Amino acid sequence: MHTQNSISRFATSSRFARSALALLALLISPAALAETYYLAVPPFMDRDQGEAQFGELAKYLSKKTGEDIQARSSANPIAFWESMKRGDFDLVLDGPHLADYRVQRLDHHVVAKVKGLLSFALVMKPENAVFEPDELVGHKVAITPAPSLCAVEIEGFYPNLMRRPELVEVKSHDEALALLRAGEVDAAFIPTPLTGQNPDLVLVAQSEQLPHSAMTVGPRVPASMQAAVRKALVEAQNDYAGVNVLEVMNVYSGFESASDEMYASYSKMLTGIWAY
Repeated sequence: MHTQNSISRFATSSRFARSALALLALLISPAALAETYYLAVPPFMDRDQGEAQFGELAKYLSKKTGEDIQARSSANPIAFWESMKRGDFDLVLDGPHLADYRVQRLDHHVVAKVKGLLSFALVMKPENAVFEPDELVGHKVAITPAPSLCAVEIEGFYPNLMRRPELVEVKSHDEALALLRAGEVDAAFIPTPLTGQNPDLVLVAQSEQLPHSAMTVGPRVPASMQAAVRKALVEAQNDYAGVNVLEVMNVYSGFESASDEMYASYSKMLTGIWAY
């Protein structure tokens, strides 16, 4: 009798364990088992501002793709560069030089780009304005640091290392403008669209136009998700949530489809930058 009771209790316990495991499997949501993908926060802006902007973009893309996408920031440009080379970012939105670098070196693919072209402007206060960039040799110019496109593009004005301004590195374009207005620098090198928001400043020179910023996705991102990210960005201007994200990101023109070929060879702009 004792043996039969033991067998009965064991059978009951086994059935209970199997039932509990089955219930647990039902309770675990697909989201809990899903991969987490990381969207880079570029280090060329105020960190809090960048985390807020790209955090909203990550939420929007998560909702549209059904995947878990989180914004991931870096302490500084060097940390960003090293993290990017390690493959820590699955989605990155930035300039053509870094987009092509990831395509060539990190097996990324371009899925979309900000509409239009991108250039940078050398601006000054009107009372101190000069006519040519060469007149700023030896003077202070505020820029975001390498490997930002700003730092790369200003090289075009000053190819001679012996004849160039004193480049003052700042965390963001807003900081560059603040230093200019405070008289701590003589000029600032900023994205050309910002000149329209600062009509009190004088445009001294403008860099050549390049394809605008591109969103690339890394090798961990499956083809179906790549297509979903492209669709979410291109169609963002067609729904309320998307328009809100575009406004937060200051991407008023919206996105359009893009390809690797559109950015081919732009990584050559990085020649001489750190360990490129």
